[in-house]
Amino acid sequence: MSDTPDNLSDLYKIGTVAKLTGIAVERLRAWERRYGLTPASRDGKTRFFSAEQVERLTRTKRLIDQGHPVSTVINLSN
Repeated sequence: MSDTPDNLSDLYKIGTVAKLTGIAVERLRAWERRYGLTPASRDGKTRFFSAEQVERLTRTKRLIDQGHPVSTVINLSN
C-alpha cells in the first residue's frame, strides 16, 4: 500500500529526494526558504517533488560539488 495519496503517487517525499540526490533534507528546506525552491506538491507539512525536480537537483548538486555557489546554480534553466 502506498503511503501517499493517489494523486501524489508519482512524486517523491523530501527524504527520498535527499537520498537520491545526496542533498540533506535540512539543506533542501533551507533552499526552499532562501532561493524559492518549491516542491511540486504539499500534503499538509509533507513536501513532494517530481522526477524532473529530482533530476534538476541532482545536476545542481553536481555543479555545487564542482565549486559553483548554490546561489548561482539553483535557478539556472534546464
